[in-house]
Amino acid sequence: MTTDKEELVFSKTFYKLSDRDGVKNRLLKIKDFEIREENKKEIIISWHNEKNTILGTIFLTDKELCFETNSKERLKKWKAKIKKIPVKFIRTEHIDYQSILEERLRNPIPEDADIKEEKNNNIPEEVLKEFALDWWNKYYDEWINQKIPALGNKTPLDAVKTKDGKQKVLDLIDDYENKTLHAIKTSDGGNMQKYFDADELRKRLKL
Repeated sequence: MTTDKEELVFSKTFYKLSDRDGVKNRLLKIKDFEIREENKKEIIISWHNEKNTILGTIFLTDKELCFETNSKERLKKWKAKIKKIPVKFIRTEHIDYQSILEERLRNPIPEDADIKEEKNNNIPEEVLKEFALDWWNKYYDEWINQKIPALGNKTPLDAVKTKDGKQKVLDLIDDYENKTLHAIKTSDGGNMQKYFDADELRKRLKL
């Protein structure tokens, strides 16, 4: 699930464009759209919310715009935001988690050059680990800014400001850690959970 409790559905949506700079300028007038990187070949724009959670990423080249996001709800909101932007819809591709990892095998980045697909077609542990660690790092950053009912609908960052709140946050992290360890031991945790590190949450909250 996303931090907004939406089902994770990865997608790429492609559009034709004829005026990259004009489209860029119009996109940047939309609230919460900001330049992340820009060079002659590509412009990357991030779409985030008030919690600084990335909701989607826009890639602009000379003739094409590609929008990537991780839920159907966010894709729908994106389409509503760009109704007046002069781009022509081409297609949307939905990609599941397994497909993302398999894509890394087909088109490895330089540091993956020596990774080979195993005979049983399982995802190599090196690829899984890199993907999982990146995913969990983003999760840690978002979790500390997320309102949690068990904390009186406060964010962990706000809760730790009081002695009682700090203890509740510590208890909550301990509970997450214990449940994750149990899931791993009973083989219910899946490949992703074994890379969960509760200490990263504690570090971010200076506990």
